[in-house]
This record gives sequence, structure tokens and C-alpha cells, in this order.
Amino acid sequence: MVTTAAAGADLIEAVPGDPARVREVATSWLETSHTVGEALESTATRATPSWEGLSARAFAARATAVGSGLGQVAERMRFGADVLNGYAAFLQLAQAEVEALRAQARCLHAVGGAGALPEMATLVRARADVMT
Repeated sequence: MVTTAAAGADLIEAVPGDPARVREVATSWLETSHTVGEALESTATRATPSWEGLSARAFAARATAVGSGLGQVAERMRFGADVLNGYAAFLQLAQAEVEALRAQARCLHAVGGAGALPEMATLVRARADVMT
């Protein structure tokens, strides 16, 4: 027979997600943004200086527009990487907090059995607070 305290311990589940994997994605986005930025700088410095005339001006205008768009992409990737790193830190904290709650629930169950019901209710509410 499962006691109420034991059932309460089972309610405190692990927070899903892998902070290390989230950080890996953030790092790849940051590296890609640097690659785009380097490509933009390289393209700007390698423009053919001897090219003149209407076609050269049209190309320069188009290249500037493309460069601006790519610059925005790089900027958004850096911002996204920052957001992902923040999420990874929060996820790691939430996982640690929930694991501490789970340990407390196991201790309450071991020490108090069914008499630990009020404490278990407090832990379950604490878990809900961590998750929201």
C-alpha cells in the first residue's frame, strides 16, 4: 500500500530539460553570428575597387542591403544566444531546487510516514511555485 507521504514524494518530479544542451545551442548561435559578422567584414573589404559605373553602384546598393539584413540576422542570433543562456541558468536552478524538494520529501516519508502529510502538502505547493 502506498502512503500519502510516498505519493507526495512521487508528485515532485524532475524538471525536464538539459541545461548543458541549451548552452550548446546558444554557443552554436553565437559562433554562427560571429561567422556572419566576419563574412560581412570580409566582403566589404574585398569589393572590387576598380569596378565603376552604373552596374558597380547598383551592386554596391544591393550588397549594402544584403549586408544590413545579414547584420540584423547576426544581431538576433546573439540576442537569442543570450536568452538561451539565461534560460539554461534558470533551468539548472529549477532542477536543483526541485531535487532538494524531492530529497526533503524522501526524508519526510522515511521519518514521518503518513504523519508527514502536512509537510508533504507544503513541499508539493513549493514544487508548484518553482515550476511557475
